[in-house]
Amino acid sequence: MNLENPERLEVLRQANLGRKHTTEAKKNMSIAQKRLAKIKFTPEYRKKLSIAARKIKRPQRDNKFELSFQALLREEGIEFKDHVNLIGQPDIFIEPNLCIFLDGDRFHANPSMYSDDTIIWKEYNRKSYHKPAQTAKMIHEKDERVNNELRTDDYEIIRIWHSEFKKDPEKCLQKIIKIIKESTISLRKST
Repeated sequence: MNLENPERLEVLRQANLGRKHTTEAKKNMSIAQKRLAKIKFTPEYRKKLSIAARKIKRPQRDNKFELSFQALLREEGIEFKDHVNLIGQPDIFIEPNLCIFLDGDRFHANPSMYSDDTIIWKEYNRKSYHKPAQTAKMIHEKDERVNNELRTDDYEIIRIWHSEFKKDPEKCLQKIIKIIKESTISLRKST
């Protein structure tokens, strides 16, 4: 078969469009996927995938919450980077070691709004992808793991809730300015 011919490829694509796989074909694909999973998804390989995934900037566009917070920092003349290649990919990073996470109330299950047993994300089932339901407690534990890993690498972490920011943006900004001043004082003492 000549794969260089685009017309021929289009004819084949059209002929197979909407075609269902046979039970035998599905079984063979399943066997192949299991074989690949044994090879590929070893702990070492997963670690490599995790490191590679951190290099991708997510989200590719900032949301309104992030943009308005960034505007506040710019007005104060505070230099920062967004979505830095660190564990958890902080929304804002201020040199030398301040990680700011701007957490959405629902996405990160704000404890003042959701109890630990509340299901935040329902079970997700698609053709080849399954994600179990996530409770608020599971989300809090994940965020805490990220915090602990960053703290062991000597990063300071601030988490700001969207509702907290909407209520009093100036208070959130002052919290950050205070930490920046404290860290520059400690830097001066160490030199």
